[in-house]
Amino acid sequence: MKKLIFLFSFYFLSCIILHSQNLLLFSENFQTGGGTFTLNGAGPGSNTGNNQWIVNNQFSGAPTYPNTFTQDSTYSGTISFAPFSQNLHIHDAPSAITNCNYDPGSSSDRFASMTSGLCTVGMDSVHISFFYLCQGSPTAYGEVYYSANNGPWIQTGLTQYSNRYKWKYEDITNPAFANVNDLRFAFRWVNNNGPSIDSVAFAIDDINVVANFNTNITISVTNVVPNPVCQGGLLYIYWQLSDTLCDGTYAIDLSTPTGTFPGSNTWVANIFYPQTSGMFPIILPITAPVGSCYKIRIRRTSPAPTFVGIASACFVIVACPNVITTLQPVVTFDTNGVCIGSVIDVPFYSTGAFNANNIYTAQLSDSNGVFSATPPIIGTFPNSGTYNPALGSPPGTVAGLVPNVPPGCGYFIRVVSSNPAVIGSPWGPFCIAACDVTTNNSIDLAFCVTDCAIAPLGADSLIDIDVNSFNTTAVYNPGNIFQTQLLSSMTFGQIGANGILGSVAATGDTTLNIHIPCKDSLPIIGVPVGMNYLRVIATNSTVPDNSLGSLIRLTIGAPNSIAPVITSYDFATFIPSDTFCVGDIVALYFSPYSYAANSTYMWSCSGINNGIPFVSPSGANSNSLYVSLGGQGVLTFYVQETSFGCVGPMSPVHSIVVLGPPSVFVTGPHFVCQGDTNTYTSFFNNSTYYSWSTNGGNVVDTSNNVIQMSYPNTGVYQITVNALNHCGSATSNYSITVNPYPTVNAGNDTVICSSTQLLLSTPMAVGYSYIWSNGTNNISNVNTALVTPTVTTTYIVSASIIGGCISTDSITIIVISSLNPDAGLYVTITSGQSTQLNGTGGFYYSWSPAASLSCSNCTNPIATPSVTTTYTLTVTDTLGCTSTDTVTVFVDDILCGEVFVPNAFSPNGDSQNDVLYVRGACIVSMDFYIFNRWGEQVFHTNDISVGWDGMWRGMKCENAVFNYFIKGTLIDATEVLKKGNVSLVK
Repeated sequence: MKKLIFLFSFYFLSCIILHSQNLLLFSENFQTGGGTFTLNGAGPGSNTGNNQWIVNNQFSGAPTYPNTFTQDSTYSGTISFAPFSQNLHIHDAPSAITNCNYDPGSSSDRFASMTSGLCTVGMDSVHISFFYLCQGSPTAYGEVYYSANNGPWIQTGLTQYSNRYKWKYEDITNPAFANVNDLRFAFRWVNNNGPSIDSVAFAIDDINVVANFNTNITISVTNVVPNPVCQGGLLYIYWQLSDTLCDGTYAIDLSTPTGTFPGSNTWVANIFYPQTSGMFPIILPITAPVGSCYKIRIRRTSPAPTFVGIASACFVIVACPNVITTLQPVVTFDTNGVCIGSVIDVPFYSTGAFNANNIYTAQLSDSNGVFSATPPIIGTFPNSGTYNPALGSPPGTVAGLVPNVPPGCGYFIRVVSSNPAVIGSPWGPFCIAACDVTTNNSIDLAFCVTDCAIAPLGADSLIDIDVNSFNTTAVYNPGNIFQTQLLSSMTFGQIGANGILGSVAATGDTTLNIHIPCKDSLPIIGVPVGMNYLRVIATNSTVPDNSLGSLIRLTIGAPNSIAPVITSYDFATFIPSDTFCVGDIVALYFSPYSYAANSTYMWSCSGINNGIPFVSPSGANSNSLYVSLGGQGVLTFYVQETSFGCVGPMSPVHSIVVLGPPSVFVTGPHFVCQGDTNTYTSFFNNSTYYSWSTNGGNVVDTSNNVIQMSYPNTGVYQITVNALNHCGSATSNYSITVNPYPTVNAGNDTVICSSTQLLLSTPMAVGYSYIWSNGTNNISNVNTALVTPTVTTTYIVSASIIGGCISTDSITIIVISSLNPDAGLYVTITSGQSTQLNGTGGFYYSWSPAASLSCSNCTNPIATPSVTTTYTLTVTDTLGCTSTDTVTVFVDDILCGEVFVPNAFSPNGDSQNDVLYVRGACIVSMDFYIFNRWGEQVFHTNDISVGWDGMWRGMKCENAVFNYFIKGTLIDATEVLKKGNVSLVK
């Protein structure tokens, strides 16, 4: 047993004994610098050469060496904090380039080994896994070694690690790793000055060492003494382990008075290999209720395996009598009586149990040693604690002043308590004197000083000196000097010479300057930091006995001017760490630290005491704090020194991360195809070891959080991944259904004529999905497809089932004709007219309907339809393939309407009604005459598209009325004779 600690706060999860348990013994991702490895140290090689181990996150080799491959470039698996995480690797030291490189021309042999060993007692199936990178060459390569129980280094794993152009996952196991107290691993780089080119050297990252603990071990409490034991008493706990275990941290639980757990009190201790029995002493809490069946049990809390021990038999906690013993105050060591108005600190011991509102009081008797019903009060001390020397406690102290009582030498002091009411033993007798000099009106002094480089002048204070306060006969002759006298608060011995802190020449009331030098000068003059007693003495008094003044307290505080820096350690291994698990105990220490008996250190934590500063249970002047971690998250810690009331600088914030077991879930296809290889990936947690198992199929490869599986047979299978970190483990099961590939048959290749419609078909099966494609577009999503190819086309059918299992087949439709029938363009005729049809694109021709055609099997028949008619041209080639095209002849039935001439027109050049025309829809021929009023012909035309513009003989006619005459024939042979008048108006 090395240490026993009562924690400030304690939150342990309940534990059970595990018969078989996977453990993560070691994890190193080099993010905090890799202090767990000793670089370039002694090993099986020569430890020589320019190529040396280093830890950093440099990946650039410019300008001399190639860049290191980033950590997202892996053959498989995930690296913690990739792609640019810190890693252990070789570099060419003289080059000042610190990525992963080496000088092929420099023969080198370098070793990097674990600084501390791992314990695998009671464990088997010990694995070391890591990612490595190494291009190297046949003469430049890496090796892996192990050492068991400080034995020789033995090579393990591959003969050489080289020829890797990505980061590769490696997992090594060896029976020699199991059941040893000190197991270490190491990496070696060898370069034999071969002819290789510059390339990437040996690099290591994400190291995990795991094991399986499969031994049933118990821890029993064999005895507790004394029994019964007092509240607040010292209890000795004897324990026994059923077998040896690796070093571990254990919790000691106190039950309730009825023997049930968990109780409200827990202590922590270590048991180290190969201990199997021992004893823990604990101090029971004063607040533990009286009870007849208390029990003690011991639990292993870290590292794994964690389990709960067998509790003790019942023992009794009793209420012991409350006793107060008053001790001699230091100020009574003086050879003279204690001056009225002097400070006095009354020490005492107390045993028993005192309640929360208790007050310790120091009382003074009369000069005959008799305590009255209401004795004079020296001082009070509200406190519920006990000060038991048997438990190593220092005395308690009631501070106060000597009351104004008659001088005498028969005085006694006693300390009493209020809750419960206890009268302490008296101490005495001692003398009280009426001294002539009163120092600083009985007011204590306090100073804060710091380093001379910061405040070289120290501190000063002007105090009062009053004479004839209680004695009026003393006279201070000329040449008298009032001097300071410093006295130890521990022994009352004088510190330094009289006047060391100041003096003044005076014969009556005066003032005196107290000077405290800066911190560095205090040891030079012999003045300690802390509380001591000060009084003023006179050098030339007519009453020498009264030349010693009353006492005051002089307190000098000198906190460290350098802010403390906190470091956190794993309590079980005492390895520095900033990452912990729920239930772990973190040990926090700070430096610089100089022990000072009455310096206090106040801690602050975001998750303790509601963030309010507190004193470590290890002691107010301790530089350690032990905390049991009860929940996941980030805790921030600060610490600050108070040296006798003087506050030093606050430490920088120190954060720790509290983790739980890893999160784990698997991604990958639930439905796969028979014979395929598929990849499954677990959610990745940094610094976590992954192991996989399956109830069928073939494991192709595993790389921590990734596994590749193939399944040669159909069925339902399961893969299981177990993720293990320092905080526990998590398991996820993943179901996989392996389906066969579907059966599909598109049929035999077929020869057809162009544009022949064909139904493609594959046998249909329940649960299948189908897609037909012509090679460019999907044409059907059922098991059949209706096609009409015009050229030779290959059609592909695919059948799929859930899980993406797809089978395909194809059929080629060979088109043996290149007919391109063309019946010509659509045409419009007037009823009674004819038009010629023009057919092309074949060898034989056939038109239908034939009724209105001049011929039905010629190329260019004359069509005379009486109504709009669509004609179909069927062409046939010499192979008998046919194809068709159509043309429509539109027939218009025209309504002739009336033949007429407007009764006026205006040839004035405004483009509005400037020309006079004959109007009629069905005029085939005509003569149109216009005469003036004298019967002269001024215009004639036989073209219906030609009109009169009002000109005659080259001159514009004036406004007048003219006569017209029309003679014509209509389309239906009707003759038209018409005459009338028309007005020319400009």
